[in-house]
Amino acid sequence: MLSPTDLRKLAAAIQVELFAAQRGAVPVARSRSVLAFGNEGYGPMARKAVEAARALLTAGGYALGPVMTGGEERYTWAFEAVPPPCGLGPPVDVVTGYVWAGWAATRAGDPLSPPTEAASSDLQAALATQVCSGFDADAVLAG
Repeated sequence: MLSPTDLRKLAAAIQVELFAAQRGAVPVARSRSVLAFGNEGYGPMARKAVEAARALLTAGGYALGPVMTGGEERYTWAFEAVPPPCGLGPPVDVVTGYVWAGWAATRAGDPLSPPTEAASSDLQAALATQVCSGFDADAVLAG
């Protein structure tokens, strides 16, 4: 598992380089894991979404590290997810989908959220995966 210092370093880099993704996941080759993240602060709504995503990942057999915050004013949250030996698909895609599903679960009961917002989480997860495709976590940690 990554150290808290490494998690904060990655969260800070994600806030700068992947802010447009809002939330998603990136691979961390050195630890054979995936880093789930969100660029939305870590207030009550984000905490509920993270809890929902972590419950889905745990049920899917992922081992999870602690949630850390980093970046300017600790705006970006992140946690490490180590995939099970036999998973449902590419771990980055699975974790990204669960992160967005957790967000959608919290938005579904929000009367201020348009119904299409929660329903579009699959599309948003796909877009986040595309935005994150060039991020190199190992290069950030080496630098």
